Amino acid sequence: MPELPPWPAFGPRPQAPDEPLTVHRAVLGKVHQAASDFRWITHSEAIQPRKLGLDRLLSLGPEDAPIRTYAWRSLVGAAVAVVGYRSRAVDRSGRSGGLEKQILYWPQPEQNQRIAGAFALLGALADASEAVWWDHWDSYRWDEPDFYLRRKEDEVACDGLEAAISRGLAELREAVEDEALLARFYAELLSGPGSRPALLDGLAEPLPPLALAALLLPLPVQAAFRVSLAGSLPNSRHLPESLSNWEGAVRTAGQPPVSGEAAAISAEVQDRAAEMARAAWTGDASRLGAAPRPTVTAPEPSPAPAPTPRPAPVRAAPVRAAPIPAPVQPEPEPSPQAPEPPETVRPAEPVSRPPALSEPAARFERFLRAGAAERFLQSAPGDAQPLSDAEGLYLLALAEQALSDLEPEARGDDPRARQLRIKCELIRAWSTAYYPRPEVFTRLLPLKNGKIPPLLFAAELDPAAWARQSRYSDEQFRDLLEISALRPALWTDAQHRAMSTWANTPAIEALRKKTRH
Repeated sequence: MPELPPWPAFGPRPQAPDEPLTVHRAVLGKVHQAASDFRWITHSEAIQPRKLGLDRLLSLGPEDAPIRTYAWRSLVGAAVAVVGYRSRAVDRSGRSGGLEKQILYWPQPEQNQRIAGAFALLGALADASEAVWWDHWDSYRWDEPDFYLRRKEDEVACDGLEAAISRGLAELREAVEDEALLARFYAELLSGPGSRPALLDGLAEPLPPLALAALLLPLPVQAAFRVSLAGSLPNSRHLPESLSNWEGAVRTAGQPPVSGEAAAISAEVQDRAAEMARAAWTGDASRLGAAPRPTVTAPEPSPAPAPTPRPAPVRAAPVRAAPIPAPVQPEPEPSPQAPEPPETVRPAEPVSRPPALSEPAARFERFLRAGAAERFLQSAPGDAQPLSDAEGLYLLALAEQALSDLEPEARGDDPRARQLRIKCELIRAWSTAYYPRPEVFTRLLPLKNGKIPPLLFAAELDPAAWARQSRYSDEQFRDLLEISALRPALWTDAQHRAMSTWANTPAIEALRKKTRH
């Protein structure tokens, strides 16, 4: 097994995959001479892209100026490599063009193989085209709205990773031309979410696929695991909310300006970003030091000792956020010795816990750390305040890690698996209500496939404060209202009355009116 170079993004125990990666290929686009608009044309039966909301999660904006572009999307429990290109199809109304997207969906990537997988999957899309489905455009079944071409899973070989990394760094240096542009991009990325993605600005052409993967290499491991990058923006215009899926994006010369502002950049972050840019520019990982050993964030004092960690499963969910003390698992046998540190990769720099948490935030933290699924949150009317950014980012990181740990065990039909599914939905619903930010909406999806209304906990919150602090786009807020309305049987009478009262306060009613057409 080849040894990977010591870039921070690979983590403290990097591992090049020694077997091909099993992935699911899918195509989103128009079918030639069909009456339908954009649809999922082909995919394996193992995934349902529409139910997963991938069309929305992979949106690059209006997509009305199609060019060949690549993207890398990090999700909870999956990673997706994307290529977009101009569609050859002309629909039945005579409309042509549009951006066809082809994806490789990688479920449950190994934590210490995730970034190596980015090189393999993006490289595998370098020559992708509509040829995977075009021979079937004249099938009579395209008039059936749910018809798609079924395909088997794909396997992507990971041979030649060292050469792919070297080529990606060389292509990145050739495409960017100015090290200062890289430094600015990394500074914006490290500074956290602004009202637009971090921009690698002013390039002559979209980034090639391996160059896009190479952008990840200097990032701290926890950032590299969660960041989503768009290698170009195939748009003639940009809307402020249309790029909320992406932490970073490339804007080429001639593309319109991107609305919004980057987060404020401190001098310390600026210096660190300059070091990262220099390392990427020279291809020298040693400038950033060896990848650090894992660190474990100490939990709050607890009357019970932390259970001994299990070995990582064969397809462990990715670590994209700060660790929680232990995953949900059966009680371990007593041991006279302290447990060994877990062998799974943990981020080297977890999100810091604020010095003090509000009562709802502390309650949610206890719920996330609880070792039993039956300890459910309960909602009740109140006037709680939404989370501060310090609380929200910390708990969002914990929530992502909790979902990564719980969801592999929540797939069965036994009572415990059903309890774990409910717990996962409660995690999503509480986060959606208490930290109304686009990154919660995108990073903790899906919301549509469960039983818990996503606005279950909204009635606990002061509506005026919620309306002031909400950063959801009109479309996102409308989705939350509509999905919650589809599940009236799951509200108790008291919850339904409280939610109706909350939704009809002047502050929330004003937000609702904005979403109406």
